[in-house]
Amino acid sequence: MPEAKRYCWAVKTETAIAGGLVATDTGAFPATVAIAGGRVVGLVDPAERPDAREVIDAKDRLVLPGCIDPHVHFNEPGRTHWEGFETGSMSAAAGGVTTVIEMPLNANPPTIDAGAFALKVDAVRPRAVVDYALWGGLVTDNVEALEGLHRAGAMGYKAFMIDTGTEFARADDGVLWDGMARIARWDAVLGVHAESNDIAIQLRARLGGAGRRDVRAWAESRPPEVELEAIQRALFLAGASRCRLHVVHLSTPEGGTRIAVARKDYIEAVRVYNTELKTFMKLAAYAQCANSKYADPKKDLRRNAILGFCSIKQIQRKSCLARGDQFIATTQDGFCDRR
Repeated sequence: MPEAKRYCWAVKTETAIAGGLVATDTGAFPATVAIAGGRVVGLVDPAERPDAREVIDAKDRLVLPGCIDPHVHFNEPGRTHWEGFETGSMSAAAGGVTTVIEMPLNANPPTIDAGAFALKVDAVRPRAVVDYALWGGLVTDNVEALEGLHRAGAMGYKAFMIDTGTEFARADDGVLWDGMARIARWDAVLGVHAESNDIAIQLRARLGGAGRRDVRAWAESRPPEVELEAIQRALFLAGASRCRLHVVHLSTPEGGTRIAVARKDYIEAVRVYNTELKTFMKLAAYAQCANSKYADPKKDLRRNAILGFCSIKQIQRKSCLARGDQFIATTQDGFCDRR
């Protein structure tokens, strides 16, 4: 058995998971997992007899730590017909995710003040089958409400730099600046959906004026520059305010490189968005939701992750409804709604 923390069975152990192959950050090896008070208290040589009230036989099984998914949309309360916490957390558990952190949209009302936070907690508590935490939102008119969200227990804050097409309003630079200053006081983190609203509006108008409502028009309305401009702006504001920053669903390798350069000073984390090259090139906006599209993201984003540019690796599965070359679910400008 590789070197690991060992605890004497004299320590009262409530549950033991025995006979399995335990996977840790140092490798996989046979061990018995000792649990007390809802926590893992030791990895014990499998030859030792467990002294526990409950012994779970994990023979011929791989024993893995539970995963944490920091970015889920379970849309509760208000839109559980999309997906609620009951089915969403069941799916998480089935996939080995034991903690989910839910975004402040697309619940209705969005989680942008203490009242909405309490409503969500009341809705979620009887339905969640895994541990959970909640993001709060930073929108155009709720900077004064951030204190209430902080006191209520929000684990972080999410802002959109582009119009969302939902009740969750985007945060302009002034709101980001004020919000970051407050969030920095609590040493909390701000997650930003980084896209330039002005550039995207211009491109959407041009494509719409040409009668474009097809799937590829969505991708063409978000070239890499739409993301890169917003990332650069977010980096500057975060650096000036000393606010921890999390750039969500990154889609351009150059964006990852810029973040890597700045991260040693003030960047907390980068979350990688799943983009499959072949599917993307064939189906355009079917391949991913919202962010900028890049000609060859798969290889370069994977390289960034391997090199350590990205400190949170996660795949988010979220899609828009479409039939043929036309979107079914659209916003007023005719393009697919963002999540």
